Amino acid sequence: MAKILNAYRMITAAVIKANADIPNQGDMTVVGTTVECVDITTQKIRNAIGAGVNTESGLATASGINHWSGFGPTKRTLTGGNSDTREIVNSDPTENYKQGDFAGYNHAAITPAWHNKASAEIDKWIDNGGNATFIASIDIGEVRYTEDLAAAGNIVGIALVAYEYGTSTVKAFGITNINDCGIAADLTAVTSSPVYLQTRYDLKVFFVSSLIYLDIVCRVPNITDGSCYVKIKQATHLTIDTAGFEVYPTNGNGDSGIGNFNLSAGQCSFDDAVDHSNSYTGLSIDAELLDWKGDRVGSLVNLFSGAYTAGTHIGYKVAQPAGTNIPSTGYWFKIVFTSTE
Repeated sequence: MAKILNAYRMITAAVIKANADIPNQGDMTVVGTTVECVDITTQKIRNAIGAGVNTESGLATASGINHWSGFGPTKRTLTGGNSDTREIVNSDPTENYKQGDFAGYNHAAITPAWHNKASAEIDKWIDNGGNATFIASIDIGEVRYTEDLAAAGNIVGIALVAYEYGTSTVKAFGITNINDCGIAADLTAVTSSPVYLQTRYDLKVFFVSSLIYLDIVCRVPNITDGSCYVKIKQATHLTIDTAGFEVYPTNGNGDSGIGNFNLSAGQCSFDDAVDHSNSYTGLSIDAELLDWKGDRVGSLVNLFSGAYTAGTHIGYKVAQPAGTNIPSTGYWFKIVFTSTE
């Protein structure tokens, strides 16, 4: 009697057949959204997993089994604890060993993992008062999570969640229908309220039981926590003073920033540029903009040139070097003092 395998998620019957090591390709037939498997022998199982035994119990518990195959004898359960810390546990069966459980087994099935964690953790530049969008590209593999963990929770989606850094306060989450995923998933989440200041967020990925609410079932296997900064690329004013030329940005909401602001519009200015007890026969104050690579944007702009008398205050209120706005990729605002006594 044929063992019937059903297509699931975005993984078609043809893909299941093509990836399967058990039984032989000639012993599988695609019928619509199913694969009919016949002639599943212990010898074929033994060869596929590299086992040294030939009994059903020995094969089902062999150390060489890839537990991340979508089909196989592996049993899946969840650890205890809070839903946001629960993990999936793969284990060998302890009874009811069946050759048919190996139908569709893929020895080369991938292990769930980040597909590109770096892209999730890169700085996110947004307009002042805008909403931040987080992304995550992960490989969930071919495990049939909904079917295998039906007794533990109704898994219907995958959630990307952004927390206020170091806390359990949710600032953003987005849910992707698991049936819209194959072995990979591209996830997004958008903050529910505007962001005015540079902020760091923790990123976590969960299986959930709702496509609307954040009803967490467990963690997605092997997807470690990430983090990223959301940075503001627009501020109403930027001041650089004599205390190490520190940056004190503000915005239209009355908030004070903490640095790393980036101007895509507006002006750069500095106050109290020179107020010193020494005199200089020649003093030159120049300003320049450097892009995120450290290359100068435009030309060096001279703000002052001439003799300086001790105690004289020189201040400039508006200085926009190179006459250009700052790109969203980032900037350095550099002031250079050159003097001779």
